[in-house]
Amino acid sequence: MPMLNGGCRLSRFVALAPALAVVLMTSGCAMPSFLRAPGAPIETSAIPARPMEPLALFASRAAPGQEDRVEPAAGSPPVPVRLIRAWNAGSGRECREVAIGGTREATRQVFCQHGASWEAARPLLRSGGSTPRT
Repeated sequence: MPMLNGGCRLSRFVALAPALAVVLMTSGCAMPSFLRAPGAPIETSAIPARPMEPLALFASRAAPGQEDRVEPAAGSPPVPVRLIRAWNAGSGRECREVAIGGTREATRQVFCQHGASWEAARPLLRSGGSTPRT
């Protein structure tokens, strides 16, 4: 009767399988597609959209050359901003460069479209353009 020992292990697994299935289905994990009924809705947890920061909002709406005054953070004084240029990045996202501050102390910030919102991005070149070949 050498099969009795192996059969005992199998019967333990078969006895525990329904309990294991219940634990996995109620643990908060998404149900695998092969266990879901056809046509059943797929559960998704919606991530609430966070509001865009004021500089990103300006970048998303402005045309190149447009100027305005924007509060960079809540409670801070408004600063002059100007949209310098807009382009399509190699990733396919639309990007825009904004000059923040007066003409002497202006800093530049790049914003790129990310889905329905815009977010600050790091420019690839410090000069903001391509370097000429000599």
